[in-house]
Amino acid sequence: YTYRFIATKDGFDVTKFDRYTVALGIDFAVPAFNANDVSGQNASVADLDAMTSRTSVLDKLITKSVLGSAATNTNGNEVPYKVFDEKTDTKWCTKSNDQQFYIKWKMTEPVTINGYALYTGNDTKSSPSRNPVKWVLKGSNDGKNWTIIDAVSNGNLPTENQAGAAFNVKNPGRYQYYVMQFLEVKSYEEAKKAYLLQLSEIKLYQ
Repeated sequence: YTYRFIATKDGFDVTKFDRYTVALGIDFAVPAFNANDVSGQNASVADLDAMTSRTSVLDKLITKSVLGSAATNTNGNEVPYKVFDEKTDTKWCTKSNDQQFYIKWKMTEPVTINGYALYTGNDTKSSPSRNPVKWVLKGSNDGKNWTIIDAVSNGNLPTENQAGAAFNVKNPGRYQYYVMQFLEVKSYEEAKKAYLLQLSEIKLYQ
């Protein structure tokens, strides 16, 4: 259980939540994966320096809302939230047999994301297979009905460690719920007998 304490003139109001992510409205279903979402969709590549000079919207991110495909590392060091901790020396790393990966989050209020940057992991130079190649970014205002705001079928992230690539959002709008679904990584890892995806950071900009 999770308890919420709200100060009042008479003391505190205490509310107990079972599965607090549901009760607080930060747990929402991931839309179905659809390879057609990215078919023929070329990336709108942006200049990284110009992108990072824009206003970030990460101050409106609800930290506890960040959920995604499970980390390959079970010690908590490579969980989904690591892509939003503003540190490129941490990362989110996950694996799949079907190349379906996702990360989702909620904002404190509807915001418009006009661009974003993806940063590679700390060992990308030795494991470039983990770079995503195809992905889709979707927005919603109820966590149920989704609009594709960007789709990429030819992502070409750097093969250097902790390096960034910036992209313009092609169909921006004001949304409070977001999900990024990855549908393909660079290649299969025979040693791991799986597809792995890793990112050190996702940065979001107005």
